[in-house]
Amino acid sequence: MNKKGFTLIELLAVILVLGIIVSLSVTGYLAVTKKIKENMVKDKAASAESSAISWGQDNSNLLENCPDSLAGFSGLKGYKPTFCLVKTIGFLVKEGYMETEEHNDTTGTLTVKNNVTNKSMLCDEVLIYRKNNRIYAVMYDLKSNNNYECDDWQFWKE
Repeated sequence: MNKKGFTLIELLAVILVLGIIVSLSVTGYLAVTKKIKENMVKDKAASAESSAISWGQDNSNLLENCPDSLAGFSGLKGYKPTFCLVKTIGFLVKEGYMETEEHNDTTGTLTVKNNVTNKSMLCDEVLIYRKNNRIYAVMYDLKSNNNYECDDWQFWKE
């Protein structure tokens, strides 16, 4: 008798190999998309720092005496500034120093979204400080990485 076709074992082996290939592909895809989202958040933080520097240069007279609590802040790498101020990303957007084209899906208001957590970055804080008569900025508190909820609508009503 002439038998044409595949046996059940052969079909199962092919399905198993295809399943392994698909699972490896999906795992690689998820890792790449996570890295892309993390890089997008880093780019937004760098943009916020750059915007904060611009605001600080225009308003350096508003920098106040820094609290002693900043001495342990790792973003300053051991330096304790004399004059500083903490501003939110939302403040920089409202003042026109940082541009965004993202909108909150619910309220339609402008926002800056943390692509990793899908939370608003408007309440994230940037430390603006003076060192050697130059203005610097560093992300101080990324609240959007934590359980903190920033209400975009309330923010824009202020």
